[in-house]
Amino acid sequence: NGRGSRLFRLQAFWPLGQLLTCLIAWAVIPHLGWRAFLIACTIPSLMTAFLRPLIAGSPRWLMLNGYAKEATDVCREMAMLNQKYPDLIGLPKGSQIGCESLPLNQSKNVPSGCKMRSIFSPGLRSTTVGVAIFALTLQVVGYGLLTLLPTLLQAKGISEEERYLTMSMNSLAEFPGVIGAG
Repeated sequence: NGRGSRLFRLQAFWPLGQLLTCLIAWAVIPHLGWRAFLIACTIPSLMTAFLRPLIAGSPRWLMLNGYAKEATDVCREMAMLNQKYPDLIGLPKGSQIGCESLPLNQSKNVPSGCKMRSIFSPGLRSTTVGVAIFALTLQVVGYGLLTLLPTLLQAKGISEEERYLTMSMNSLAEFPGVIGAG
């Protein structure tokens, strides 16, 4: 169904955001300062906050908060958008999704009768810890280097103009990897 490939391509938004941030910094900081840059960077977050009510809740969230019918409706809509008949994916007319379709969770709001396993259960503990360590390391190294790079470039005597260009090129260099891996 290509879900993994599409999910991986979604990661292209990270370097896109990084590139846009570099370009905004390049345009704003030299003329208006870092405070104006911070204000400019809040605009996408504010847009997201205002548009959030227009986005349907995930089936998982809906189920965990007692909205089984709404969760089923979202699943039916997703099936139809993916050109699948709902009954072929286990949603015959009049049915609602059940507890067995819920992902792992420890929430207290789980509908009665639904048994959830913990991600720290004996069978998943080592995977959970391994993924957490890998993700944390990747974030610290990736963002740490990205944050430190302008200071390193400045220490090397590279001009402000060339620093912005270097950071923008660094962001652009991520796109072929994301697209090729997807």
